[in-house]
Amino acid sequence: MFGETDNKKTSFLSGAALNPDSTYYFVVQTVTIPHEYNTNTVTSAFSQEAIGSQDEPKKIVVTPDIKPEPVVEKREDEKEITPAVKTVEAVKDKEVREKPIEMQKDEEKLKKILEIMKDKEARAMFSGIPEGFVYVEGGTFEMGSDEGNPDETPVHPVTVNDFLISKHEVTFDEFDTFCEVTGRKRPKVTWRSRGNRAVIFVDWFDAVEYCNWRSLKDTLTPCYTMNRKNVTCDFSADGYRLPTEAEWEYAARGGKESKRYKYAGSNDPQNVAWCRYKSTYSELGVHPVGELYPNELGLYDMSGNAYEWCWDWYDTEYYETSPNNDPCRPASGKKRVQRGGAWTDIYESLRTTQRFGCNPTYKYHGGGFRIVRNK
Repeated sequence: MFGETDNKKTSFLSGAALNPDSTYYFVVQTVTIPHEYNTNTVTSAFSQEAIGSQDEPKKIVVTPDIKPEPVVEKREDEKEITPAVKTVEAVKDKEVREKPIEMQKDEEKLKKILEIMKDKEARAMFSGIPEGFVYVEGGTFEMGSDEGNPDETPVHPVTVNDFLISKHEVTFDEFDTFCEVTGRKRPKVTWRSRGNRAVIFVDWFDAVEYCNWRSLKDTLTPCYTMNRKNVTCDFSADGYRLPTEAEWEYAARGGKESKRYKYAGSNDPQNVAWCRYKSTYSELGVHPVGELYPNELGLYDMSGNAYEWCWDWYDTEYYETSPNNDPCRPASGKKRVQRGGAWTDIYESLRTTQRFGCNPTYKYHGGGFRIVRNK
């Protein structure tokens, strides 16, 4: 073995004579190797051939430090993966691996919530819940309040069964359709548009008749039998009806999802209720339904916007003798119950436990209603 070094280039001749009389020498082929390799350890790895003579041996040049071109891989989509691309992808992988644990937990929670929402939508689709209604699972709650008016006491346990309730108050659009079909006069409102606003200027009997009409329209059995002003209710029928006072309060307070808010969905009425202090002068009047936040069950405007008629007769002392299971008494009286408060009211009137009695034939700028059905 012999060789010579010139800067970074190494020339050497390696081999042995086939025999003492041979005029040929074996030499390694020309190769390019990384500079960190020792040429003495490399020569034996290459095939040899007889090149040159003893008088004119050929030198083999081995050039170190010449790095090969990077191999370019291709994906199925034929995009080249260069070293730079690999570096970017490696950084992304590292970011995912090193993502804060709390952030990962939040993302997992979001995925679960989305799955639950899809599951609820599926259940609603296949469980016969009509559009615009919410299923309220029955349960027991403490009805009334020790911090309100005398007619809200005593606080007492009440149990209600499952039922469906409309997400929002009946609107002008919905009630006007009923009027057109039945030949009735529409409620007269001059200072506001109608459309999707909660219907007002309807009395208790208007609300009952609307329930029967809508039941027939949807091929359901009407709940009410009317003989002039004498109205009876078949609570076993599958048609639409007004909620009992107990059903209304249970739903307004959030049912089994209740967080015991003072108002329907919040302790701050500004979040959930159109009232005297919520609207500017230009906004005075009943509002479109569903513009503010809903309560725990997804019900809108249970506080404020329009008072809502209930089935029950109003009695200031009813809570003292009220039955515990699905109360819908007293059997007679002069006024019907209204709940929830209206756009004209102060905060105190918007509480979920506040009660109000009104002549069933009275029509005014704050009186509306929503409807329920048996599940």
